[in-house]
Amino acid sequence: MDSIRIVGAKEHNLKNINLEIPHGNFIVFSGISGSGKSSLVYDTIYQEGRRRFIESLSAYARQFLGKRERPKVETMEGLSPSIAIDQKTAGRSNRSTVGTITEIYDHLRLLFARLGEPHCPYCGIPIQSQSPEQIVDFLLANYEDHQAVLLAPIVKGRKGEYRKELKQLARDGFGRVRIDGEFYELPFQGTLARYETHTIEVVMDRVPIHPNRRSRLYEGIFHACQLTNGLVTILLEDQKELYFSTHFACPEHGTTIDELEPRIFSFNNPQGACPTCKGAGFIETISPEKLIKEELSIKEGAIPLSERGRLAFTKYGIRELRKLARSWGFSLDQPWKTIPVEIQEKILYGDPYGTGSSWVWYKAPSSIFRRQKPGIIPILETLYRSGGGWHLKKYFEQHVCQDCKGTRLKKGALSVLFRGKNIAQYAEMTILELYDFFQNLKLETYEAKIGSTLLYHLREKLEFLVDVGLDYLTLDRRASTLSGGEAQRIRLASQIGSGLQGVLYVLDEPTIGLHPRDNQMLLNTIKKLRDKGNTLLVVEHDTETMAQADLLVEIGPGAGKDGGFLVAKGTPKEVAKVKNSPTGLYLSGKERIEIPKTRRKPKSYLKIKKANIYNLQDLDVNIPLGLFTVITGVSGSGKSTLVEKVLREGLEALKNGEKPPYCKSIQGEKKIEKIIDIDQSPIGRTPRS
Repeated sequence: MDSIRIVGAKEHNLKNINLEIPHGNFIVFSGISGSGKSSLVYDTIYQEGRRRFIESLSAYARQFLGKRERPKVETMEGLSPSIAIDQKTAGRSNRSTVGTITEIYDHLRLLFARLGEPHCPYCGIPIQSQSPEQIVDFLLANYEDHQAVLLAPIVKGRKGEYRKELKQLARDGFGRVRIDGEFYELPFQGTLARYETHTIEVVMDRVPIHPNRRSRLYEGIFHACQLTNGLVTILLEDQKELYFSTHFACPEHGTTIDELEPRIFSFNNPQGACPTCKGAGFIETISPEKLIKEELSIKEGAIPLSERGRLAFTKYGIRELRKLARSWGFSLDQPWKTIPVEIQEKILYGDPYGTGSSWVWYKAPSSIFRRQKPGIIPILETLYRSGGGWHLKKYFEQHVCQDCKGTRLKKGALSVLFRGKNIAQYAEMTILELYDFFQNLKLETYEAKIGSTLLYHLREKLEFLVDVGLDYLTLDRRASTLSGGEAQRIRLASQIGSGLQGVLYVLDEPTIGLHPRDNQMLLNTIKKLRDKGNTLLVVEHDTETMAQADLLVEIGPGAGKDGGFLVAKGTPKEVAKVKNSPTGLYLSGKERIEIPKTRRKPKSYLKIKKANIYNLQDLDVNIPLGLFTVITGVSGSGKSTLVEKVLREGLEALKNGEKPPYCKSIQGEKKIEKIIDIDQSPIGRTPRS
């Protein structure tokens, strides 16, 4: 069929609608809020398309997808597979970024794994291949007289049971292996978890590092390299591990890195993630300013203790603090701010030098150790990270990880360069800067054989994002900070790149939040999707979008029980001539929103000084109180940053007696009694809501 034919649609407030929609067109559904547009487009057409697709699958596949109810419609013919691109935000996970959800970062990881040039993270010298003789020389020069275990890593961080491999090792005469850090005798009697990652290393030899053992060292390393295609791990007696490769090593420091694979450039993979922040890019720590009330004494509640005088869910409390007071010479009755700073540090973080009663002595079988009782902050941080202290979140603040500087990756991954930059530096670039760079990039002959297809797909994905007006985003921007409109346009660009044809796309107000400057770019993208042979159903109120539609369908005329009728159908010019069409009245100019002739005058202001976050740079702004104020600007100009981060979070901080986090000061906050944040997050979706 050349069209979608709907007969007797009665879902929600729809009044027995009959409609025929031609395939391969850009169709806008309009009408006042609550008229039944979404009931027809989403709850009837899209849901029936999804239901029929799921029904076509096997019974085994259907059990994972759930059962979908048939919408209230008599018949529907000519349906295509349907895809909805709605206004949901892109997710709240701090691990999702623009680069990961667009898959551009995945292409970059592959590019660096195939064409990247490894460098030493310490001196910056390009890493070169290293022979077994050079590995032995390095060990003798730096670790003489150490006891070493020579290991051959045959499996590194991969899932599987590896029963055949372990049996073959036993047949080949090997006696021991190290699996996930533990040593086992061969033949291996246990069973590895199939869906967990494992590292399996064959024990080649246990030998002291000494010139007299040079030939034995060389033989063990040589055979390890033969078994693993050039990899060898040296485990020293102090449990320090050295990694060597016959492919890459720094001639100056002997530094080696893992074999270049896409996973070592992923902050969501243990082999690539910074070990300090675990790939998050930041570390959460308790802020003493948030935790401590300086004006009060400890007895009056300077430290948040429970009614029983203890830190929540711990045994540490007022008794321990009395002991410290006697040892260090302060009083529990004096205001916190009068206690000497060095004693405050000991109470909060523990005593690093073992003075006073914060140290406990205990005997171990072989020697005597002394153990530090941690301070209040380490106790609370441990409790929070174990999952038992969610109520402590208000005391935490985020700091950029000092080891990776917020890049989320290990030093080894950051030392691999392509055209003089590491992968994190590319992720910091905007979409437009990346697009210009890759458009002008010329590959060498040997590089083109490996990366020409990869480069083509990179350029294509970047071009789609530029076309939908998202050229200002950076790849490392967290997905949780994107607006609903930005997330929708990213999904729209991804669909264009998918190359699908004959698909029914359903879009929910794609122009919402867009500046008029960016509207036309979005409309051009929608038309590209249509020109590939797809049908687009768009729920929209924007006049410019309606004017460029192939077909305009209006549902109404009122809302709720007064809606649900097919009011008009035709080209925008035809709908403008329909007398009882609310949309037509505005399209024809007979109705319009009047601009008020007089404006209210502000009596007081919220004054923001020196706002500094993201692209806001020392911004001073006065926001009038008691008025309806609109913050506008092109996409990516900083509107949401100003309102959500600077203003809302700043006012909340001031209400809690803290400093505003992203500006120097906010004046006039005492005139604000309550802050209500209405964002784009969906409200309750459970049957009880």
